[in-house]
Amino acid sequence: SAVPVDDIDRAVRSAGVPLSVAVHSAWATTLGSVLHSRDVVFGSTVSGRDADLPGIRDMVGLFINTIPVRARWTPDDTAYDLLDAVKRHQGAVLAHQHVSLARIGRLSGAGSLFDTLVVFDIATDAADLRRPGDTLAITDIVNEGAPHYPLTLVVERAPDGRTRFNLIYDGELLRPRRAEAILAA
Repeated sequence: SAVPVDDIDRAVRSAGVPLSVAVHSAWATTLGSVLHSRDVVFGSTVSGRDADLPGIRDMVGLFINTIPVRARWTPDDTAYDLLDAVKRHQGAVLAHQHVSLARIGRLSGAGSLFDTLVVFDIATDAADLRRPGDTLAITDIVNEGAPHYPLTLVVERAPDGRTRFNLIYDGELLRPRRAEAILAA
């Protein structure tokens, strides 16, 4: 189920980082807590449209891709240290966002790089889809995707504009109560 978070946008503005940096940092610490580790890797979707490829502005089709996000921190690091590290990591991998996950796996020598995913589905605002004179009213946009990862955090906009989080999980690997605890973290 989706959980709206009232103050996430204000907190992100206060920290001076993009929403993706804040969410990636929070997800890293959540996974770190679950896995008892300060070095985690998870996947994150990117639009691929920002890739530095010749002619990309004239290309038609989906460019969405999943990239690995690695976050490492020490017990002495502050939240701002982690935010800064994640922000630097995002900047470093952005130029390579068009490289396929399969290729990254082959080049790294690793099979599966991660088993959790963060998806940002915030580009579409229901209010932006309304036009004067429309008789059909869009009241909500729901992600019905079924990712093949055991645990996926979906970040989306509620109809009122607030950021909300939805956790999609494999019920055979994770009990509902545990999933709710992870989402609440």
